[in-house]
Amino acid sequence: YLWLMPDSKSRKNLKQITDSVSRQFKTIPIEPHLTLLLRLQGTEKNLVEKTRQLAGSLLPIRARLEKIGELQDKARCIFWKAKISEELQNARNQAERVFEATDARGFMPHITPMYAEIGSRQKKPIIAQIQQLVPKECVLDSVWLVKDSGKFGVWPKTAAFRFGTTKK
Repeated sequence: YLWLMPDSKSRKNLKQITDSVSRQFKTIPIEPHLTLLLRLQGTEKNLVEKTRQLAGSLLPIRARLEKIGELQDKARCIFWKAKISEELQNARNQAERVFEATDARGFMPHITPMYAEIGSRQKKPIIAQIQQLVPKECVLDSVWLVKDSGKFGVWPKTAAFRFGTTKK
């Protein structure tokens, strides 16, 4: 997976929310991120090099978080939908070119405060609580390459690069 990561200030704010939700509702603790691409193909060495190349071509992105959404999907149970800005779409397009990949699900940028399999009725009080906490925006300034460990909620980081640089 390819994740866009918030800068330190945005990450701290988002992490406080996700950790609080995780504790309160006994869900998997998560690292706040915006998924850029899923299920990448290639050797680890090749994927790390492509991640480095992508990071070097990107500048920090201001992601505007618009509203809370929900799906019957463990990974997108409840989420903050991000507006598809020109910068965000450009990052997606560049990632598709560099990795020679597309995602059949399309691009729905979002940051998820919790992973869970719960019904709409159970989500209502959670949504009401976190609705007040939706940050207006966050700054994305790095990209992480993470592995699918085969266990939901466990994605080990393979590589991380700040935007505009090829250094880890």
